[in-house]
Amino acid sequence: MFALHGAAGGALALLLAWKLRRVVGRLRPRRWDRRTAFGAAALTLVAATLATGWVWVTAGRVDLAGYTLLAWHTLLGAVLGAAVAVHLLMRAKRPRARDVVGRRQLLEAAAIGLGGFLVWRVQRPIAEWLDLPGARRRFTGSYEADSFSGNAFPTTSWWRTTPARSRPTATDCGWRASLAARWR
Repeated sequence: MFALHGAAGGALALLLAWKLRRVVGRLRPRRWDRRTAFGAAALTLVAATLATGWVWVTAGRVDLAGYTLLAWHTLLGAVLGAAVAVHLLMRAKRPRARDVVGRRQLLEAAAIGLGGFLVWRVQRPIAEWLDLPGARRRFTGSYEADSFSGNAFPTTSWWRTTPARSRPTATDCGWRASLAARWR
């Protein structure tokens, strides 16, 4: 799941660069209309989502306005997903056969997917080579924090980053003891 997310992020970054090359002329302020403003807002949202994810995996734990960049990345990704869903509901057209059939479309999709995979695969070795904090993160995106300090947990706890389970103490009773006994 995490590998797919990283590769999809790399592919989205490549797709954004390819798309920007095509529409950069329309982003000049004198050529703007209502649709251009929405497009520029979407561009900003996609770029902010990608940037927060990239800075998190590269520069380490960074906070912004009291929240980690990973939290911002999650929020921006959710807003982006909602915006895409609304856009699809309002403007969706059935794909034409020429839009999805053909060697050119297959090669473009394969190149973007392969490029995203390569971006994902070279990120960590480059971070290790440059001795960046991102080289020391877990595969889940979490950074170790407060290790060996009692029951402190990492700053982020996602899928498969569960803390060690504790044993019941003499002060545990009733449901707490039965719950703790199941955790052994």
